[in-house]
Amino acid sequence: MSQPNWYIVLNRLYESDGRVQVWEKFDDSGADLTDEFWSETKLSSDEILDAMAYLDEAGLIHDGIEGVGLTNDGFKAIYERRDSQTQTGLNRGLVALTTILALGSIVQTAVDISQAQEPSYFIILLLGGETIVFAAIYVEMYRRGLLDFDY
Repeated sequence: MSQPNWYIVLNRLYESDGRVQVWEKFDDSGADLTDEFWSETKLSSDEILDAMAYLDEAGLIHDGIEGVGLTNDGFKAIYERRDSQTQTGLNRGLVALTTILALGSIVQTAVDISQAQEPSYFIILLLGGETIVFAAIYVEMYRRGLLDFDY
């Protein structure tokens, strides 16, 4: 999942222990921001400046004597976003495991039907019901974005 520019810049500041001396680079002259510190972001100078302006307006960074730094709200935003990403990863893992278990149940029912001398209507209905429920759950998970593993 592609991250917004403001998060990329905020995260880069966070990784620098929350403070970086870049105030000379953020002047109205449109100075080149392609130094080593910012090159890892793969953002253009304009994108970095726009993201910094947004972060400043949102109160997530401040410009002080020691350089640009994260505010308490900036640290909190990073923590909450990283925590959310971790939870999303765990949830997706649980979705994958549940999918495997549901498919195993459907396969087991299909095997029971194939081995039965005279398959009962109950087993056939069970297989159909399992398949319909699984398909409905799968569609709902897809709609909610839980099956998008590109993050």
